[in-house]
Amino acid sequence: SFWEGRKKDKTTSGEVVTKKGADADAGAWWTKVVPRSELQEIFSAVTKARAMHQKLTLPWGEQSTRILSALAFIDYAEQFRKVQDEFNAAADKLAGEFPRIRQEAQKRLGALYNESYFPTPNELRRKFKISVHYDGLPEAKDFRVDLGEATTKNIQQDIEDRINASLEQAMKDLWQRLYDAVEHIAEKLSDPEKIFRDSLIDNLAELCDMLPKLNITNNKDLETMRKDVVTRLSKQKPDNLRNDTQARSEAAETAKNILNSMEAFIGKQE
Repeated sequence: SFWEGRKKDKTTSGEVVTKKGADADAGAWWTKVVPRSELQEIFSAVTKARAMHQKLTLPWGEQSTRILSALAFIDYAEQFRKVQDEFNAAADKLAGEFPRIRQEAQKRLGALYNESYFPTPNELRRKFKISVHYDGLPEAKDFRVDLGEATTKNIQQDIEDRINASLEQAMKDLWQRLYDAVEHIAEKLSDPEKIFRDSLIDNLAELCDMLPKLNITNNKDLETMRKDVVTRLSKQKPDNLRNDTQARSEAAETAKNILNSMEAFIGKQE
């Protein structure tokens, strides 16, 4: 959770709609109590945390909950500690700078300045929190309620069906990640005029290194495809692809062939 450094100003909102001859619900004025530049380090840490969370976990169910494999747990915990430290350091810095920011706001905001919009440094710091909560994966047999044998079995079956559906969705996400990464390479390399960064190949290599830890069902087809991508594509040297037109063309064709092969497996996931 974090504060965006702005406050809805009902008085100014009313003045604006009145001046413009508009209805009261036509719009609202939000005063930027804190300049975005002062919050940039915190926003950057939030973005990194979310990206890391998405990268190392898979979708689970219909809510925002994600599934984390046991094999990926150590990587996740280490990377989360880093972004957590970065987030907390940025929040501490902001709280320390807040007296100055509030003083400068009197000039910056002019008539929009309102002392009540500014929390104390301690109150401000409490608005910024970052944490992760882990829960074990439920099993159908964990449901034990005296509702009669038939009813209990039906509920347990429903739980098991939903778990299996979530597993399938998680694996679809994993297949799609690999497909999208290879497709991106195919698109970039197919046009000899397109400029690309080393990250084009590096990102694919990183994904291939992480896939075994994310493959929560130990899908053999996915592992076979991953190995094929590693052997034929992710070991390519970016500089060689830039300087050797034939090598670039061959790599693009390889990527397309891999995509064709992958489509058959992705079809199984539908």
